[in-house]
Amino acid sequence: MFLSKDCLHAVSSMKIDAMSIHLDDNTFIGHRNDAVTVRVSRKIKTPYLSCFVTHFDLQFLSLENGGCFVAREVIEDRRKVIKVGTNYPQESRYSAALRAFAQFTKWVKATGLYVTMSPSDADVDRMHAIVPATRKFSCSTFGIETKSPALVRFFMQHLQPGCNLVINEYTQLDDDRPILERDFFDSDVAKRACSMNIHGMTEITDEQLLQLRAKTIFVASHRITSQAVNQIIWQWYEGERRICQMFFDGTKDLSEEVILSGFELDDFCSPEELLEIVSEMSQWRVRELSRPWVGLRSKAGLVIMVKVPASHDPDAILLYDVVLLLWLAAVYFPWRHGKACQTKKDALDVVITSAHHQSRLVFVWCKFSTERTHTPTIKHCHTY
Repeated sequence: MFLSKDCLHAVSSMKIDAMSIHLDDNTFIGHRNDAVTVRVSRKIKTPYLSCFVTHFDLQFLSLENGGCFVAREVIEDRRKVIKVGTNYPQESRYSAALRAFAQFTKWVKATGLYVTMSPSDADVDRMHAIVPATRKFSCSTFGIETKSPALVRFFMQHLQPGCNLVINEYTQLDDDRPILERDFFDSDVAKRACSMNIHGMTEITDEQLLQLRAKTIFVASHRITSQAVNQIIWQWYEGERRICQMFFDGTKDLSEEVILSGFELDDFCSPEELLEIVSEMSQWRVRELSRPWVGLRSKAGLVIMVKVPASHDPDAILLYDVVLLLWLAAVYFPWRHGKACQTKKDALDVVITSAHHQSRLVFVWCKFSTERTHTPTIKHCHTY
C-alpha cells in the first residue's frame, strides 16, 4: 500500500497511544541470533478478557556483505511467516533499529521506553549522527539494560526530564567502570526524575544527592557519606521532601551516630508502643528480623524505617516509608492482618519488623490513619 505525501504527513502526525516501545538485541528469529528488534506493545480490551497485549515487531538483521535488512514475523494461514523488507547496505543493524525506534517515538505516545542491548562503542558513536542533539524522548518510565556505559550516557542526553529511571536492574558490567559519571547528576534528567533505580556504581556526590527530588532512589557510590543521608532524613523530617524507598550502597565508613544525629528521643518509635499489637507481626518481613531497623516519626506524624549499617552489611543504608510497607502487606498478604487490613478505616496498627539492635530486642511500629476503604488489588494482563 502506497500513500501520497499528504496522506503520509497526516498519518505521521497522529499520536497513537501505546503501552511501551522496546529496542532489544536479544531477540532470536529461527537460527539467527544477531537481530535487533523494535517492538511496539499495546493493551487492547475485549468483551472476553479485561485486557491483553499485542505487539508489532520489526527485526533488523545483519547482511553477510555488510549492512542490514528489516524483517517482520506475520501470521498467514495460522503459520508464522518471515516477511523480508528493505535492505540498508550502509547501516549497521543497531543504526537502522535506532532510526526506526526514534521515528516510532515521534508517532507513538508510549508510557514506557525500554532498551536492552550492548552495542560496541563504535556503534554508539554512530548513533549520535542518527538522533539530533535537540531530539528528546518523552515517556513516563525509561528502562535500559546494557553492558555499555556509553549507551546509557547517549540515552540520558536524549531523555525529556521528569520520567522514572530504571538502569541495569538485571545486568552487571564486566569491569569497574561507573555506569553513570558525575556530570549526569547535574542534569535536569537526574534532578527532576520521579524515581531513580540505578544498579551499578556511579560517581554521584553528597551535594548532587541532596539535589535529587525523587522519592524513590536506588544508587551506589563511594562518594556518599553519612552526613548526606542525615540531611536527607532531616529534609523529610521538616516536610521538605518525600521518601518512599531509598537505598544507598557502596558507601564508605557509614556511621549510625552521624546518620541519626540531631533527633530527639521522642522522634524515635518506642518499643513500649508496640507491645499491645505484637501478635499482629507481618510474616512477610520475617527475612528482615536479623537486620537493625530504627523507626523515625516526622513533624507531620509520618514514619520511616531506617536500616542502619550492620556488621554483615556495613556499606549500605535503606530508608522505607512505612505506608509503603503496609500497602505491600495488604496487597500480597491480606490474610495476615484480618479485619483491620480489609477495612482500612480509622487507624491501622501493624507491626513492621523486629530486630536485634545494640544488644537488645527492639520493636519498631507505626500507627496511621488512612482513607482507603478496600484492599488494593492487582489486575492480571494476558499476553498473546
